Amino acid sequence: MEKPLDRASSQAEPGRLENPLPSSRASRHRVRDAVFACILCVMLCGPAVLAVTLRVSDVQLPSWLTAVDGAYLEGESDKVVLRGTVSLEGFQSGELQAKLEEGVGKRIPAKGAALMTTAAWQRGAIEASNALFSWPCYPTFYDSAVLAVPAAERLTEMPEQASGVLLRRLENVSGALSAFAKRHADQRTFMYLAPDAQNVEGAVALGLMSNPLTYDRSADALLAHADGYEWIDGQVSYDDYLAGWYRTDHHWNVFGSHQAYERIATALGKQDDLLRPTGSILVDDPPFFGSYARLGLDETYSDDIPELVFDAIPAYTAFVDGEEADPVKLLNTDLSDTDWIDNKYSNRYSEFFHNDFGLIEIHNDACESDEELVLVADSYSNCMERFLAAHYKRTYVLDARHTKQTLDEFMAQHENVADVVVLMRLPDLEDEEVVNFLAPSDPAQA
Repeated sequence: MEKPLDRASSQAEPGRLENPLPSSRASRHRVRDAVFACILCVMLCGPAVLAVTLRVSDVQLPSWLTAVDGAYLEGESDKVVLRGTVSLEGFQSGELQAKLEEGVGKRIPAKGAALMTTAAWQRGAIEASNALFSWPCYPTFYDSAVLAVPAAERLTEMPEQASGVLLRRLENVSGALSAFAKRHADQRTFMYLAPDAQNVEGAVALGLMSNPLTYDRSADALLAHADGYEWIDGQVSYDDYLAGWYRTDHHWNVFGSHQAYERIATALGKQDDLLRPTGSILVDDPPFFGSYARLGLDETYSDDIPELVFDAIPAYTAFVDGEEADPVKLLNTDLSDTDWIDNKYSNRYSEFFHNDFGLIEIHNDACESDEELVLVADSYSNCMERFLAAHYKRTYVLDARHTKQTLDEFMAQHENVADVVVLMRLPDLEDEEVVNFLAPSDPAQA
Protein backbone atom coordinates (compact mmCIF):
# COMPACT_ATOMS: atom_id res chain seq x y z
CA MET A 1 0.00 0.00 0.00
CA GLU A 2 1.37 3.40 -1.04
CA LYS A 3 1.71 5.92 1.76
CA PRO A 4 0.73 9.61 1.23
CA LEU A 5 4.29 10.75 1.69
CA ASP A 6 5.50 8.31 -0.93
CA ARG A 7 2.78 9.47 -3.32
CA ALA A 8 3.76 13.15 -2.89
CA SER A 9 7.41 12.31 -3.37
CA SER A 10 6.71 10.41 -6.54
CA GLN A 11 4.81 13.39 -7.96
CA ALA A 12 7.66 15.85 -7.31
CA GLU A 13 9.75 17.02 -10.24
CA PRO A 14 12.80 14.86 -10.78
CA GLY A 15 15.99 16.33 -9.30
CA ARG A 16 14.18 19.09 -7.35
CA LEU A 17 14.44 19.26 -3.54
CA GLU A 18 11.34 20.47 -1.76
CA ASN A 19 13.41 21.88 1.16
CA PRO A 20 17.08 22.85 0.85
CA LEU A 21 19.43 20.96 3.04
CA PRO A 22 20.52 22.77 6.24
CA SER A 23 24.11 22.84 5.03
CA SER A 24 23.05 24.71 1.85
CA ARG A 25 21.20 27.39 3.85
CA ALA A 26 24.15 27.82 6.18
CA SER A 27 26.49 28.24 3.22
CA ARG A 28 24.38 31.06 1.78
CA HIS A 29 24.23 32.75 5.18
CA ARG A 30 28.01 32.59 5.47
CA VAL A 31 28.44 34.22 2.06
CA ARG A 32 25.98 36.97 2.97
CA ASP A 33 27.67 37.59 6.31
CA ALA A 34 31.10 37.69 4.69
CA VAL A 35 29.97 40.25 2.09
CA PHE A 36 28.39 42.42 4.79
CA ALA A 37 31.54 42.17 6.94
CA CYS A 38 33.72 43.21 3.99
CA ILE A 39 31.54 46.23 3.26
CA LEU A 40 31.57 47.22 6.93
CA CYS A 41 35.36 46.85 7.13
CA VAL A 42 35.82 49.01 4.03
CA MET A 43 33.63 51.72 5.55
CA LEU A 44 35.38 51.61 8.93
CA CYS A 45 38.89 51.33 7.51
CA GLY A 46 38.33 53.85 4.72
CA PRO A 47 39.82 56.82 6.60
CA ALA A 48 42.92 54.82 7.58
CA VAL A 49 43.40 53.40 4.08
CA LEU A 50 42.97 56.86 2.57
CA ALA A 51 45.46 58.45 4.97
CA VAL A 52 48.08 55.74 4.37
CA THR A 53 47.60 55.87 0.60
CA LEU A 54 48.10 59.63 0.44
CA ARG A 55 51.08 59.52 2.80
CA VAL A 56 53.14 56.68 1.27
CA SER A 57 52.30 56.98 -2.43
CA ASP A 58 52.21 59.57 -5.18
CA VAL A 59 48.68 58.65 -6.21
CA GLN A 60 46.72 61.80 -7.10
CA LEU A 61 43.12 61.30 -6.11
CA PRO A 62 40.37 63.79 -7.02
CA SER A 63 39.67 66.15 -4.13
CA TRP A 64 36.01 65.09 -3.86
CA LEU A 65 37.13 61.50 -3.16
CA THR A 66 39.47 62.55 -0.35
CA ALA A 67 38.83 64.55 2.82
CA VAL A 68 40.21 67.77 1.30
CA ASP A 69 36.88 69.21 0.12
CA GLY A 70 35.36 68.53 3.53
CA ALA A 71 38.19 70.42 5.25
CA TYR A 72 37.72 73.47 3.01
CA LEU A 73 33.95 73.41 3.51
CA GLU A 74 34.34 73.31 7.28
CA GLY A 75 37.00 76.02 7.21
CA GLU A 76 39.63 74.01 9.01
CA SER A 77 42.78 72.04 8.32
CA ASP A 78 42.64 68.31 7.64
CA LYS A 79 45.65 67.89 9.96
CA VAL A 80 45.33 66.69 13.56
CA VAL A 81 47.97 67.52 16.18
CA LEU A 82 48.33 64.75 18.78
CA ARG A 83 51.26 66.42 20.52
CA GLY A 84 50.64 66.71 24.25
CA THR A 85 47.78 64.20 24.34
CA VAL A 86 49.61 60.87 23.81
CA SER A 87 50.02 60.05 27.49
CA LEU A 88 48.22 58.37 30.34
CA GLU A 89 46.96 61.76 31.47
CA GLY A 90 45.68 62.51 27.97
CA PHE A 91 43.88 59.16 27.89
CA GLN A 92 42.33 59.65 31.33
CA SER A 93 41.13 63.15 30.47
CA GLY A 94 39.66 62.00 27.17
CA GLU A 95 41.75 64.46 25.13
CA LEU A 96 43.55 61.65 23.28
CA GLN A 97 40.29 59.94 22.33
CA ALA A 98 38.82 63.26 21.19
CA LYS A 99 41.85 63.96 18.99
CA LEU A 100 41.73 60.46 17.47
CA GLU A 101 38.01 60.83 16.81
CA GLU A 102 38.68 64.21 15.22
CA GLY A 103 41.37 62.66 13.03
CA VAL A 104 39.04 59.92 11.82
CA GLY A 105 36.32 62.48 11.12
CA LYS A 106 38.68 64.59 9.03
CA ARG A 107 39.72 61.63 6.88
CA ILE A 108 36.36 60.26 5.84
CA PRO A 109 36.53 59.62 2.07
CA ALA A 110 34.21 61.78 -0.06
CA LYS A 111 33.16 63.72 3.04
CA GLY A 112 32.71 66.96 1.11
CA ALA A 113 30.52 65.32 -1.53
CA ALA A 114 28.42 63.67 1.18
CA LEU A 115 27.95 66.98 3.01
CA MET A 116 26.94 68.84 -0.16
CA THR A 117 24.55 66.10 -1.31
CA THR A 118 22.83 65.79 2.07
CA ALA A 119 22.46 69.57 2.33
CA ALA A 120 21.00 69.72 -1.19
CA TRP A 121 18.35 67.13 -0.28
CA GLN A 122 17.41 69.05 2.85
CA ARG A 123 17.36 72.35 0.96
CA GLY A 124 14.99 70.84 -1.60
CA ALA A 125 12.55 69.95 1.16
CA ILE A 126 12.88 73.42 2.69
CA GLU A 127 12.26 75.09 -0.68
CA ALA A 128 9.19 72.92 -1.24
CA SER A 129 7.71 73.91 2.12
CA ASN A 130 8.59 77.56 1.50
CA ALA A 131 6.33 77.53 -1.55
CA LEU A 132 3.50 77.64 0.98
CA PHE A 133 4.92 80.36 3.27
CA SER A 134 6.89 82.49 0.75
CA TRP A 135 9.53 83.64 3.22
CA PRO A 136 12.10 85.98 1.59
CA CYS A 137 14.93 83.80 2.95
CA TYR A 138 15.34 80.31 4.38
CA PRO A 139 18.10 78.05 5.80
CA THR A 140 20.38 76.33 3.31
CA PHE A 141 19.89 73.09 5.28
CA TYR A 142 18.24 72.09 8.55
CA ASP A 143 19.65 74.05 11.52
CA SER A 144 21.91 76.12 9.25
CA ALA A 145 22.80 79.68 10.29
CA VAL A 146 23.33 80.55 6.61
CA LEU A 147 20.24 81.70 4.72
CA ALA A 148 19.46 81.70 1.01
CA VAL A 149 17.92 84.90 -0.43
CA PRO A 150 16.64 83.82 -3.87
CA ALA A 151 15.29 87.24 -4.88
CA ALA A 152 18.76 88.79 -4.48
CA GLU A 153 20.58 85.64 -5.69
CA ARG A 154 22.83 85.66 -2.65
CA LEU A 155 23.44 84.04 0.72
CA THR A 156 23.31 85.77 4.08
CA GLU A 157 23.70 84.99 7.77
CA MET A 158 21.24 84.75 10.63
CA PRO A 159 21.36 88.01 12.64
CA GLU A 160 22.47 88.06 16.26
CA GLN A 161 19.93 88.83 18.96
CA ALA A 162 20.50 91.93 21.06
CA SER A 163 21.05 90.01 24.27
CA GLY A 164 22.24 91.70 27.43
CA VAL A 165 25.47 89.69 27.32
CA LEU A 166 26.32 90.81 23.79
CA LEU A 167 25.50 94.46 24.49
CA ARG A 168 27.71 94.40 27.59
CA ARG A 169 30.58 93.04 25.49
CA LEU A 170 30.23 96.00 23.15
CA GLU A 171 30.16 98.38 26.09
CA ASN A 172 33.29 96.73 27.49
CA VAL A 173 35.29 97.04 24.27
CA SER A 174 34.17 100.64 23.83
CA GLY A 175 35.18 101.43 27.38
CA ALA A 176 38.56 99.75 26.84
CA LEU A 177 39.19 101.81 23.70
CA SER A 178 38.16 105.02 25.48
CA ALA A 179 40.58 104.24 28.31
CA PHE A 180 43.33 103.56 25.77
CA ALA A 181 42.64 106.87 24.02
CA LYS A 182 42.89 108.75 27.32
CA ARG A 183 46.21 107.09 28.11
CA HIS A 184 47.48 108.19 24.68
CA ALA A 185 46.03 111.67 24.47
CA ASP A 186 48.82 112.81 22.13
CA GLN A 187 47.45 110.52 19.41
CA ARG A 188 44.02 110.60 17.80
CA THR A 189 41.95 107.42 18.19
CA PHE A 190 39.03 106.41 15.95
CA MET A 191 36.61 103.51 15.62
CA TYR A 192 34.92 102.33 12.42
CA LEU A 193 32.40 99.52 12.87
CA ALA A 194 32.00 97.82 9.49
CA PRO A 195 28.45 96.68 8.72
CA ASP A 196 27.81 93.19 7.41
CA ALA A 197 25.03 90.84 6.34
CA GLN A 198 23.85 90.35 9.92
CA ASN A 199 23.13 93.96 10.81
CA VAL A 200 23.03 96.18 7.72
CA GLU A 201 19.93 98.33 7.45
CA GLY A 202 17.28 96.64 5.29
CA ALA A 203 18.63 93.08 5.62
CA VAL A 204 15.71 90.72 4.93
CA ALA A 205 16.40 88.45 7.91
CA LEU A 206 16.15 91.32 10.43
CA GLY A 207 12.39 91.49 10.00
CA LEU A 208 11.90 87.78 10.64
CA MET A 209 13.25 87.57 14.19
CA SER A 210 12.59 89.29 17.49
CA ASN A 211 15.02 91.76 19.03
CA PRO A 212 17.74 91.61 16.33
CA LEU A 213 21.07 93.32 16.90
CA THR A 214 20.99 95.97 14.18
CA TYR A 215 23.87 98.23 13.23
CA ASP A 216 22.22 101.21 14.94
CA ARG A 217 21.64 99.21 18.13
CA SER A 218 25.32 98.18 18.14
CA ALA A 219 26.42 101.77 17.52
CA ASP A 220 24.30 103.01 20.44
CA ALA A 221 25.93 100.49 22.80
CA LEU A 222 29.40 101.54 21.67
CA LEU A 223 28.71 105.28 21.71
CA ALA A 224 27.36 105.11 25.25
CA HIS A 225 30.98 104.56 26.39
CA ALA A 226 32.83 106.45 23.63
CA ASP A 227 34.11 109.33 25.72
CA GLY A 228 37.72 109.06 24.62
CA TYR A 229 37.75 108.30 20.90
CA GLU A 230 36.11 109.58 17.71
CA TRP A 231 33.35 107.57 16.06
CA ILE A 232 33.20 107.16 12.26
CA ASP A 233 29.76 105.99 11.15
CA GLY A 234 29.91 102.94 8.88
CA GLN A 235 26.20 102.42 8.20
CA VAL A 236 25.29 101.96 4.52
CA SER A 237 22.04 101.60 2.62
CA TYR A 238 20.89 98.15 1.54
CA ASP A 239 21.58 99.04 -2.10
CA ASP A 240 25.15 100.00 -1.16
CA TYR A 241 25.45 96.71 0.69
CA LEU A 242 24.30 94.71 -2.34
CA ALA A 243 26.91 96.44 -4.51
CA GLY A 244 29.72 96.54 -1.94
CA TRP A 245 29.66 93.05 -0.39
CA TYR A 246 30.17 89.61 -1.90
CA ARG A 247 27.08 87.51 -2.56
CA THR A 248 28.44 84.37 -0.89
CA ASP A 249 31.01 85.72 1.59
CA HIS A 250 30.93 87.78 4.79
CA HIS A 251 33.56 90.27 3.54
CA TRP A 252 32.99 93.49 1.67
CA ASN A 253 34.42 93.69 -1.82
CA VAL A 254 36.71 96.45 -3.05
CA PHE A 255 33.78 98.80 -3.73
CA GLY A 256 32.56 98.54 -0.14
CA SER A 257 36.09 98.85 1.26
CA HIS A 258 36.88 101.92 -0.86
CA GLN A 259 33.68 103.60 0.34
CA ALA A 260 34.82 102.95 3.92
CA TYR A 261 38.32 104.20 3.09
CA GLU A 262 36.91 107.52 1.88
CA ARG A 263 34.97 107.97 5.14
CA ILE A 264 37.95 107.07 7.31
CA ALA A 265 40.44 109.17 5.34
CA THR A 266 38.06 112.14 5.47
CA ALA A 267 37.74 111.79 9.25
CA LEU A 268 41.55 111.71 9.41
CA GLY A 269 41.71 114.99 7.46
CA LYS A 270 43.03 113.45 4.24
CA GLN A 271 40.04 114.33 2.06
CA ASP A 272 42.10 116.50 -0.32
CA ASP A 273 44.40 113.60 -1.24
CA LEU A 274 41.97 110.71 -1.60
CA LEU A 275 42.90 107.90 -3.98
CA ARG A 276 40.41 108.02 -6.85
CA PRO A 277 39.98 104.92 -9.03
CA THR A 278 39.94 105.37 -12.79
CA GLY A 279 38.12 102.12 -13.47
CA SER A 280 37.60 98.56 -12.36
CA ILE A 281 38.14 95.02 -13.59
CA LEU A 282 36.45 91.73 -12.73
CA VAL A 283 38.16 88.45 -11.90
CA ASP A 284 35.64 85.74 -12.81
CA ASP A 285 37.91 82.71 -12.95
CA PRO A 286 38.23 80.74 -10.78
CA PRO A 287 34.77 81.26 -9.25
CA PHE A 288 34.67 82.31 -5.61
CA PHE A 289 32.51 80.25 -3.24
CA GLY A 290 32.69 82.40 -0.11
CA SER A 291 32.31 81.56 3.57
CA TYR A 292 28.51 81.52 3.36
CA ALA A 293 28.60 79.09 0.42
CA ARG A 294 31.08 76.85 2.25
CA LEU A 295 29.41 76.89 5.67
CA GLY A 296 25.95 76.80 4.11
CA LEU A 297 26.94 73.89 1.82
CA ASP A 298 25.29 75.68 -1.10
CA GLU A 299 26.84 76.03 -4.57
CA THR A 300 23.82 77.75 -6.10
CA TYR A 301 25.60 81.12 -6.22
CA SER A 302 29.23 82.13 -6.59
CA ASP A 303 31.16 85.40 -6.73
CA ASP A 304 33.46 87.26 -9.06
CA ILE A 305 36.18 89.40 -7.47
CA PRO A 306 36.15 93.08 -8.52
CA GLU A 307 39.32 95.16 -8.36
CA LEU A 308 39.85 98.90 -8.74
CA VAL A 309 42.31 100.47 -11.15
CA PHE A 310 44.32 103.58 -10.22
CA ASP A 311 46.53 105.80 -12.34
CA ALA A 312 49.08 105.96 -9.56
CA ILE A 313 49.45 104.22 -6.23
CA PRO A 314 52.58 104.54 -4.08
CA ALA A 315 55.36 101.97 -4.35
CA TYR A 316 55.33 100.31 -0.96
CA THR A 317 57.79 98.19 0.97
CA ALA A 318 56.04 95.62 3.15
CA PHE A 319 56.97 93.44 6.11
CA VAL A 320 54.95 90.61 7.67
CA ASP A 321 55.73 89.77 11.29
CA GLY A 322 59.16 91.36 10.84
CA GLU A 323 60.04 89.59 7.57
CA GLU A 324 60.13 91.48 4.28
CA ALA A 325 57.30 90.45 1.98
CA ASP A 326 56.51 90.90 -1.69
CA PRO A 327 54.46 94.13 -1.80
CA VAL A 328 52.92 93.14 -5.13
CA LYS A 329 51.31 90.04 -3.64
CA LEU A 330 50.51 91.70 -0.32
CA LEU A 331 49.24 95.14 -1.33
CA ASN A 332 49.02 95.63 -5.09
CA THR A 333 46.98 92.87 -6.67
CA ASP A 334 48.70 91.62 -9.80
CA LEU A 335 46.15 89.43 -11.56
CA SER A 336 48.82 87.54 -13.50
CA ASP A 337 50.64 86.54 -10.32
CA THR A 338 47.83 85.29 -8.08
CA ASP A 339 48.50 81.89 -6.52
CA TRP A 340 45.13 80.17 -6.79
CA ILE A 341 44.74 76.97 -4.77
CA ASP A 342 43.48 74.07 -6.87
CA ASN A 343 40.25 73.56 -4.95
CA LYS A 344 36.99 75.31 -5.74
CA TYR A 345 36.13 75.69 -2.05
CA SER A 346 39.34 77.52 -1.09
CA ASN A 347 39.25 81.08 0.26
CA ARG A 348 39.72 83.25 -2.85
CA TYR A 349 39.45 86.43 -0.75
CA SER A 350 42.67 85.68 1.14
CA GLU A 351 44.36 84.33 -2.00
CA PHE A 352 43.61 87.46 -4.01
CA PHE A 353 44.43 89.91 -1.22
CA HIS A 354 46.30 88.27 1.64
CA ASN A 355 45.97 86.12 4.76
CA ASP A 356 45.56 87.44 8.29
CA PHE A 357 48.79 88.26 10.13
CA GLY A 358 49.68 89.55 13.58
CA LEU A 359 51.59 92.55 12.17
CA ILE A 360 51.89 94.01 8.68
CA GLU A 361 54.22 96.98 8.32
CA ILE A 362 53.90 99.16 5.21
CA HIS A 363 56.57 101.72 4.31
CA ASN A 364 55.68 104.60 1.99
CA ASP A 365 58.95 106.44 1.40
CA ALA A 366 57.29 108.82 -1.08
CA CYS A 367 55.10 110.32 1.66
CA GLU A 368 56.24 113.82 2.64
CA SER A 369 54.81 113.53 6.14
CA ASP A 370 56.55 111.61 8.93
CA GLU A 371 53.23 110.60 10.47
CA GLU A 372 52.52 106.95 11.18
CA LEU A 373 49.20 105.10 11.37
CA VAL A 374 48.20 102.11 13.50
CA LEU A 375 45.29 100.16 12.04
CA VAL A 376 43.80 97.63 14.47
CA ALA A 377 41.73 95.42 12.24
CA ASP A 378 40.37 92.03 11.29
CA SER A 379 40.30 90.60 7.75
CA TYR A 380 38.08 93.47 6.59
CA SER A 381 41.23 95.55 6.20
CA ASN A 382 42.94 93.08 3.85
CA CYS A 383 41.70 94.83 0.72
CA MET A 384 41.81 98.37 2.15
CA GLU A 385 45.02 99.03 4.10
CA ARG A 386 46.90 99.82 0.85
CA PHE A 387 44.59 102.83 0.43
CA LEU A 388 45.16 104.27 3.91
CA ALA A 389 48.91 103.60 3.65
CA ALA A 390 49.12 106.21 0.87
CA HIS A 391 48.74 108.98 3.47
CA TYR A 392 51.40 107.92 6.00
CA LYS A 393 55.14 107.30 6.10
CA ARG A 394 54.52 104.05 8.00
CA THR A 395 51.34 102.06 8.45
CA TYR A 396 51.12 99.24 11.00
CA VAL A 397 48.25 96.75 10.67
CA LEU A 398 47.69 94.82 13.90
CA ASP A 399 45.33 91.86 14.30
CA ALA A 400 44.48 91.25 17.96
CA ARG A 401 43.65 87.62 17.14
CA HIS A 402 47.18 86.88 15.95
CA THR A 403 49.50 88.84 18.22
CA LYS A 404 50.55 88.41 21.86
CA GLN A 405 51.61 92.05 22.20
CA THR A 406 49.20 94.60 23.67
CA LEU A 407 48.51 97.88 21.91
CA ASP A 408 50.14 99.80 24.77
CA GLU A 409 53.33 97.79 24.35
CA PHE A 410 53.35 98.43 20.62
CA MET A 411 52.79 102.17 21.06
CA ALA A 412 55.71 102.38 23.49
CA GLN A 413 57.99 101.13 20.70
CA HIS A 414 56.68 103.49 17.99
CA GLU A 415 56.82 107.14 19.00
CA ASN A 416 55.86 108.64 15.62
CA VAL A 417 52.34 107.20 15.56
CA ALA A 418 49.88 110.03 15.00
CA ASP A 419 46.60 108.16 14.49
CA VAL A 420 45.05 104.90 15.69
CA VAL A 421 42.05 103.46 13.83
CA VAL A 422 40.08 100.41 14.98
CA LEU A 423 38.33 98.79 12.01
CA MET A 424 36.35 95.58 12.54
CA ARG A 425 33.04 93.88 12.00
CA LEU A 426 30.90 93.11 15.02
CA PRO A 427 31.74 89.40 15.67
CA ASP A 428 35.46 90.22 15.92
CA LEU A 429 35.10 93.53 17.76
CA GLU A 430 33.14 92.05 20.67
CA ASP A 431 35.69 89.28 21.20
CA GLU A 432 37.41 89.19 24.59
CA GLU A 433 40.80 89.16 22.82
CA VAL A 434 40.20 92.73 21.66
CA VAL A 435 39.52 93.93 25.22
CA ASN A 436 42.71 92.23 26.41
CA PHE A 437 44.65 93.76 23.50
CA LEU A 438 43.46 97.25 24.49
CA ALA A 439 44.11 96.74 28.21
CA PRO A 440 46.86 98.81 29.88
CA SER A 441 50.31 97.27 30.21
CA ASP A 442 50.51 98.68 33.73
CA PRO A 443 47.75 97.13 35.91
CA ALA A 444 47.79 100.29 38.02
CA GLN A 445 46.27 102.16 35.05
CA ALA A 446 43.33 99.77 34.76
